[in-house]
Amino acid sequence: MQIALNTFTQQVNCDHQKLIILLLDQAGWHSSHKLRVPDGLILYPIPPYTPQLNPTECVWSLLRERLANRVWNDLDTLETILSQRCLWLMQNPHIVKGAAGFDWLCNI
Repeated sequence: MQIALNTFTQQVNCDHQKLIILLLDQAGWHSSHKLRVPDGLILYPIPPYTPQLNPTECVWSLLRERLANRVWNDLDTLETILSQRCLWLMQNPHIVKGAAGFDWLCNI
């Protein structure tokens, strides 16, 4: 989780000019006492058992449709396909908006 937060901050807010509130479910690794939250980032836990509040839950089907019913020769190939799909989704926020139903998503 620490690596993910550091990488996210470097890519999205490397100059610390933004204040980002990151919604998280309450998985144990999201709230470790050893976790150092980078400057400009606030971790906000959503209530338990509320997947409808977590925008990520709506995106899984968009990732799975590219991976479903296929066999991968190795983990590197799977990782490449998944990374390509994530990049494509980032370049097409209207697709994510349609799945997630969050009107504000394309205004960021």
